[in-house]
Amino acid sequence: LKGVRLTTGPVAVSPGQGIVDILTGGNDNDLWHIRLEGQEAWSDWTTVFGPPPYNKNLGGVHFRKYELAAISTGSEDGDYHLFTWGPTNHCLYKRCWGYDGSVACDRTEDWISIEGEIGSRPAAVLLSDKIYLFALDSSKALIWNSADLPAVGSGEVPAWEGWQSLLEGPFASPPAAASDGELIHAFAQ
Repeated sequence: LKGVRLTTGPVAVSPGQGIVDILTGGNDNDLWHIRLEGQEAWSDWTTVFGPPPYNKNLGGVHFRKYELAAISTGSEDGDYHLFTWGPTNHCLYKRCWGYDGSVACDRTEDWISIEGEIGSRPAAVLLSDKIYLFALDSSKALIWNSADLPAVGSGEVPAWEGWQSLLEGPFASPPAAASDGELIHAFAQ
């Protein structure tokens, strides 16, 4: 998938049957998107938005060569919820949406800091209309947070319940998580 020099690991989400979206940091720390539909061919790379701050007056944060976590609400024109790890050790959140075969975000709104510190890249999972986040804390223990999924297209920000301890560490890697529709499976080294 040539065309963009990647600066972060890619994250894959599937907003619908036969569609795979890849989001990654790339050239000059911009956020890039590419899509595979129906196993046919990949789209061209498109910029979702440049590095924060998108508008210098907003006082945003820069991608820290940050790894992203992302979930999709399950439709091509649905919402994408993006998460990363900020320089103040907070989980950062951005809501985007599907648009014309790609992903779009409001360039004038900055990332939102989720209260409470984390010590690693977050992992994100959607289960039963709830968003679940997993990360390590400063002592490398596994922690989690959750929020009800806002209605698609509402523009509402999730109301997070707060970071809670899950397993004592120390863990040697950020967590990964997946849902089978009934349970969440979390993994860490």
